[in-house]
Amino acid sequence: MTAPHSKRGVCHKETYAKKKRTKSPADRNDARPPCYGDLDTVFPMGAEGLRGSPETCLACPHKTECLRRALQGEGGMAVHKEKVDRAYASGTMGFFERWSRKKTIHRRMQQRKPSKGADRENHSSGRS
Repeated sequence: MTAPHSKRGVCHKETYAKKKRTKSPADRNDARPPCYGDLDTVFPMGAEGLRGSPETCLACPHKTECLRRALQGEGGMAVHKEKVDRAYASGTMGFFERWSRKKTIHRRMQQRKPSKGADRENHSSGRS
């Protein structure tokens, strides 16, 4: 006689075994529009100085992944800087918090860029 399995454990195993993992249309590379990931197209600056998605993007099935891709690039760091500056100007963020966040953003931007001397050898180590 075997020990009875918990009903919960069996259900989860059966459920996950039966589920078929299919990619959504937004995950497929072949169906992406030409504006995919372009920050100025999918998240342009509005007349009031705030960014927003245009109506055409709201109807697109790729909108979430597209906006994420646009914000991952260098333009995304600029969007984060704008957000920090607006918070500081409105008084919801103090000087030191603004300074700290801008420094963090700047460091992340520097990490994404390859350093200028990364491919050169360090010649000063052999000198005495």
